[in-house]
Amino acid sequence: MAYDLAIRGGTVVDGTGAAGYRADVGIRAGRVAAIGRLDEAAKSTVDAEGHVVSPGFVDGHTHMDAQVFWDPLGSCSCYHGVTSVVMGNCGFTLAPCAEEDADLVFRNLERAEDISREAMLAGVRWRWESYPEYLDAVEAVPKGINYAGYLGHSALRTHVMGARAFEEQASAEEVARMARLAAEAVRAGAMGFTTSRSPNHETSDRKPVASRVASWEEVRAIVAAVGETGAGLFEIAGEAVGQDPERIADYHGRLKALAVETAPAAGGAAGQVRGSRDQGEAGGHCQRPERPPQGPRRGRQAAGLGLAVRDARHRWARSERRRAGGGARRAAGATDDRSRP
Repeated sequence: MAYDLAIRGGTVVDGTGAAGYRADVGIRAGRVAAIGRLDEAAKSTVDAEGHVVSPGFVDGHTHMDAQVFWDPLGSCSCYHGVTSVVMGNCGFTLAPCAEEDADLVFRNLERAEDISREAMLAGVRWRWESYPEYLDAVEAVPKGINYAGYLGHSALRTHVMGARAFEEQASAEEVARMARLAAEAVRAGAMGFTTSRSPNHETSDRKPVASRVASWEEVRAIVAAVGETGAGLFEIAGEAVGQDPERIADYHGRLKALAVETAPAAGGAAGQVRGSRDQGEAGGHCQRPERPPQGPRRGRQAAGLGLAVRDARHRWARSERRRAGGGARRAAGATDDRSRP
């Protein structure tokens, strides 16, 4: 039977860790049907001589939450072989937020991610208020790559508190509402919950973004609610502890306690605390990871996407340990304060 597409003469790097090898790849019905020397004909052929042929890459840290609405290609990620991206890192998302309050989320994003308010106003057609509605809006637009998203703390905070989110502590009732909305988002398909405590993240008037005003107890309450869903990851752009041993110990101690507190309720899933830092047949998807049975929505799933992101970080950690010896233990556990992927 002929192949729909034959990719001939390239060096196959299959993602297993094995050395690259010269081979042809046959595609049939949108799937890899054969790897090796292909004798069968193909409807279309690509000469891959001198090129690497590999699976697509997952970029686990992007800020394409607005761009997805005006850029169907997902550039420039797609140019680099990235076929799946995770957005909503560092607490920055466009939801939950009503259209009339859009300036609140723009204020969080504008300087921290260098995306102008004018660009977002021109490029985003607002069709949501809740995070589940935002996922529906992402799912509805044309996409050349796959998208998954976290719920961001800054947007969550401004949705619940309004402009006070940039100046004040939340009340107990407001924290409880944030926790409920975070759990709702994860049940609807969010990858998890993200926040930032990094001094790199400021508004256009050089004030802290909303999540940086929150107490650690607020963060704990929201992460705990996510943990109770049995799904989701927690990502944080970390505090600036510098080289002070006491501040480092305090911060890492709080992270460890948070993982221990939330892991049992989540069956281990939400205990994954991360430091900041496959192509569909008809184009990209809005990816929604597996959710617990009680979740009210199913949507498209990205089973294994979060695992792939974690595995990539683990491979990086192992290479760092090999390269830097004992000092890499510290590197593997460090958080990333960078404001961009």
